[in-house]
Amino acid sequence: SPQSSAEREIVDSVQVFTALRNSIERSQAELIELIEEKQRAAERRAEGIIKELEQEITELKRRNTELEQLSHTEDHIHFLKVSTHYREQIQYLQRAESPTGCSVTPVLVFVLEAVGGVELDCVITSWMSCQCLLQTHSSTGQTTHSCVLLSCLRDQHSTTAHNTAHLETRLPQECALSSLTSFSLFAEFERLRKHAADVTLDPNTAHPNLILSEDGKQVRHGSTPQDLPDNPERFDTVVSVLGKDGITSGRHYWEVAVGEKTACDLGVTGESSSRKGQNRYTSQDGYWVLYLRNGNKYKANSVLLPLSQKPQKVGVYVDYEGGQVSFYNVDNRSHIYTFTASFTEKLFPYFCPGLHRGGANSAPLIICPVSHTG
Repeated sequence: SPQSSAEREIVDSVQVFTALRNSIERSQAELIELIEEKQRAAERRAEGIIKELEQEITELKRRNTELEQLSHTEDHIHFLKVSTHYREQIQYLQRAESPTGCSVTPVLVFVLEAVGGVELDCVITSWMSCQCLLQTHSSTGQTTHSCVLLSCLRDQHSTTAHNTAHLETRLPQECALSSLTSFSLFAEFERLRKHAADVTLDPNTAHPNLILSEDGKQVRHGSTPQDLPDNPERFDTVVSVLGKDGITSGRHYWEVAVGEKTACDLGVTGESSSRKGQNRYTSQDGYWVLYLRNGNKYKANSVLLPLSQKPQKVGVYVDYEGGQVSFYNVDNRSHIYTFTASFTEKLFPYFCPGLHRGGANSAPLIICPVSHTG
């Protein structure tokens, strides 16, 4: 009847609008969660930057104390050794490149002045220029030349003490925001590298089409599947492989060369996450992964990441207790993306080199040794 037909249309309309409303509410909840996740990640990074600056201040104060003690020494051999040590540290800082391409010269110059590096380098040069004279003069002559050098050092210490005393108040004023951010990211990146982990691929988890190097540091996609047992931990659909050693605590960092690959995935996954079938492989499914697609498009979950420079090498950092998985562009020492979560199970490094695409994406993913700079 017309009345029954109208009632059915009403019921159908209500169902459609209810489904639409539920979909909008889910999308809204996901958007809110994404925004909150980004906010938490930003807060964590800010806390790390503050901690790093506090450590820099503490280190400068310690060096100031060392210089004060050195200015009163009569042990000239010890003076030369310590002076050379400071010069090497200064030369390293002067060679260091900005992590984001921005100049950090104002920051470095200020820090060098604070520890008296520039003037101390001049003292070292003076010492080296008269070293031959010191070796040929009598003990009286040696004392005369040494006193001149120690006098220079005492003058230098006076400048150092004055600059260091004002470090806490002058640092924000001496640095433009971009330079301070660049310097902080540089310091943060070097701090992460102290947690370098020796990651090796686990052949028992590798998809049959994957070819692993003998040392377990490289993986690429092969066109012919290998005859391997279909054990529970092995990927059977997505061409992926895990690292051998799981993570249950602490901080861990490793670097992977991606080169000119057009597609690959990197990150971590939980021990209980599914390895069978075509899953979504998102953080909700226990996969905290950075995706490269079409040669230059990086994504985390469904978030497209606008990068000014395509990484040739990607750093992966895991803070288990801190609930953080972060990715870095090793080439320019910049942050790419951070996941935040509460981890309750063992995590494993995750690698997917992607299909070889007729040779266009045949290059391997390579786990690289982490270099320590200073």
